[in-house]
Amino acid sequence: MAPQVFARADADAVAALVNRGTALRELGRHEEALASYDKAIALEPGKAEAWYGRALALRTLHRIDEALTNLDKALALHPDGSDMLFARGWLLCEIGRAHV
Repeated sequence: MAPQVFARADADAVAALVNRGTALRELGRHEEALASYDKAIALEPGKAEAWYGRALALRTLHRIDEALTNLDKALALHPDGSDMLFARGWLLCEIGRAHV
């Protein structure tokens, strides 16, 4: 099989894992969502959406420092991610670390 076929299959798998993580997170199944995002990141560490979704799940689990670290990773990969920037600012405000 050609390398581009494998690359496409991996990209599809990563997208499916991110979508699964998002669905699980929205259902309140945050630990399962984290596992799905982790699998996506293992396949494609440069997938900003996986880091972002992971951060949102961590925030809900009150794992704030980890959430901020994941948001920083997401933003390093996608600096123009307005949702990511908003989430980071909101989280910093929530914990009283925003500098206005």
